[in-house]
Amino acid sequence: ECLLWDMDGVLVDVSGSYREAILKTAAHFGANITHQDIGAAKARGGANNDWKLTYDLIHAHKKTDGSSPTLEEVTKEFELLYQGTPTSPGLKKLETLLPSLKVLEELSKKYKMGIVTGRPKSDCEYALQTMGIAHIFQHCGCMEDG
Repeated sequence: ECLLWDMDGVLVDVSGSYREAILKTAAHFGANITHQDIGAAKARGGANNDWKLTYDLIHAHKKTDGSSPTLEEVTKEFELLYQGTPTSPGLKKLETLLPSLKVLEELSKKYKMGIVTGRPKSDCEYALQTMGIAHIFQHCGCMEDG
């Protein structure tokens, strides 16, 4: 038997990282969106890729001023905010573990543990390492895995 975990919102509190990167990226491109807009889009489904979600929300909420960012431009801005720069820490530094380490370790004694996430593999591995839970999970299915 195996327990499969989602990362964002299940293992990791992303309210100050991914969600904030969506809001700040949208604002950068002139779109005023809210946490409620993000929540509604996520609830509708098909919004697991936060770069694409941000792009879609920008285009749905942007005031027409003649400019329209590409998905590549949106992704670049999002990543600068999330990953950080040499002069600015990334929003990923704000992520915290939701379940207790003790609970995860107890479950891992009874079950094989895996992660299925829409995150890029590098972001998944970073979170597992920084939160000290990499040893608990035997497999991670990430964005690149389709």
